[in-house]
Amino acid sequence: MSAVLRYCLLLLVLLFLTHPLKSDDENKLFNAINNYRVTSNVPALIKNKNAECLADEIAEQLEDQPCIAPIGVKAAPAVETQFSNYPKPMTKCGLNLTSTRDGLIMPACFPDDHDDTSMVISSFVSSRYSRFLNATNFTGAGVGKEGDWVVVVLSTSTPMGNFESNNAVVAIIGLIPVLLCLFVAFALPS
Repeated sequence: MSAVLRYCLLLLVLLFLTHPLKSDDENKLFNAINNYRVTSNVPALIKNKNAECLADEIAEQLEDQPCIAPIGVKAAPAVETQFSNYPKPMTKCGLNLTSTRDGLIMPACFPDDHDDTSMVISSFVSSRYSRFLNATNFTGAGVGKEGDWVVVVLSTSTPMGNFESNNAVVAIIGLIPVLLCLFVAFALPS
């Protein structure tokens, strides 16, 4: 096996190993939200990778903020006022600030039982967030969890709320080294 082919295979393995995996807690919460919607006769949400990215980034930024109380009937005090740095996570996820308006970001903190999915979902559906979880205009979602914080981002099917990334070009450019390696590996005589 040529050195170039070995290098390309190593590069591919590293790319697959560094791909972030979704946490089980986030998947459980996403599924619980869909179960709630289906039992409420509302269509299930589809996973939206960009909404998921935004939820993860916001949860990561909230992680160091103190969690005073779970949402229960009311959201944790001053969550909205404490988190005002939306441009940074949106930019990191390749989202356009000027054309993303119809989505919804729902942060919540759970100081003790944040690993209990049933408690988290029941808190969401009994809070001010329930009307959004029941809304049919939301068609997709992403869930992020860091420490005591859970963030659910709802997306719509409209151009202003589908969280379409403006990073499609970046994704294609990222494939160029892999494609070049494969081309070189197969173009070189053995």
